[in-house]
Amino acid sequence: MVRRLAMVIAFIVVCAGITNAQSFVINGKSVKLPTIVKGGSAFVDAAALAKALGASVTYNKATKQYVISLGGAPGSVGTVQMAGGWGELGKEYSIGGDNPMNLALRSAEFTVGQVRIGDEIGVPYADEKLLVLRYTIHNPRKTDQSACWSTFDMTAVDASDNNCEYSQNVGQETNSGTLNLYLKPAQKVEAYTYIRVPAKGEIPKLIVKRGSNNPVVRYDLKGKVKPLSAPFADPSDSTGATAFTQVPAQFGTYYPLGNFDLKVESAAYTNQPVLRDAPKSGYRYLVATLWIKNQHPKEKSVSWSTFQPMLQAEDGENLEWKQHLVSATRAEDLNIYAQPGQEVKARIYFLVRTDTPAKTLSIQEGKGRAYLFDMSGVK
Repeated sequence: MVRRLAMVIAFIVVCAGITNAQSFVINGKSVKLPTIVKGGSAFVDAAALAKALGASVTYNKATKQYVISLGGAPGSVGTVQMAGGWGELGKEYSIGGDNPMNLALRSAEFTVGQVRIGDEIGVPYADEKLLVLRYTIHNPRKTDQSACWSTFDMTAVDASDNNCEYSQNVGQETNSGTLNLYLKPAQKVEAYTYIRVPAKGEIPKLIVKRGSNNPVVRYDLKGKVKPLSAPFADPSDSTGATAFTQVPAQFGTYYPLGNFDLKVESAAYTNQPVLRDAPKSGYRYLVATLWIKNQHPKEKSVSWSTFQPMLQAEDGENLEWKQHLVSATRAEDLNIYAQPGQEVKARIYFLVRTDTPAKTLSIQEGKGRAYLFDMSGVK
């Protein structure tokens, strides 16, 4: 930033014939700056130039000095930001002042699925999505340096200018384990992390810093983040950056919920007893058969309280769920611990009026997004 400021001032000084309201193009943005011409040289107002460069100028009465605080995007006008410059994806930058570590941000993508790091997973709530960042850490020093969750601090800035802090979980690409090692001089390691961000809209900016009071690297992420795909992306947002909080789902497909992926294999009406309990007169059961897959690196409990199903009738009535997760092969409740990667087949059932068919089955886990299955064709 200092070199850029010096170049701009040098350009102004050698120009001649500049009037008081000369227009300049600074990093692609047209900005009018007050100038004067004296002795064949042109001079620009320092405060106006600093503001156009995203900096500010103050006067220190004690030292009788003008202080320029640099920061922000070249050509921007607004509040002063932390000192630093703008980075590009794929390029390597040294961050950290006297204790540097190099970083190259390789890619960024949105997801509503689970992100595994070591023995934990990151899962977005219904009003969130995850911004997944993949980057390379490079030790530029002549001594070993630690590479772990605290090597860099990462902050995403959303469209409303709210800061979203990163998860403080960093994984190693080669094995999905938690990153915690020492890099030898010139050694590199590929890492990834995630940031919880709003489900709606793009994330315009990422700020990366190392330590306190050191210049940061900012990334303009607009149009550079891999978008969400169907059926998770809201098609009303052409950028692909807005995630549905309620996802239209299809039979026979696995969807990410929280600790588990879930697939609705089939659904059917029956007048037969379930768990030896027959439907009352004028009613029948709608039974949905599910596959449940544990995506967590640890074993997880599977029981009636794992999910929150809801069935809605065509007339808008919410139908009674019997609060049982039933074995797919036996007339008994299912209550087990699923091992990592294990798939479990089970059933849920609802009491439905004989003369009012079901319309939509909604299933979610915890505070995660709901998946909506069309029941109108079920027989």
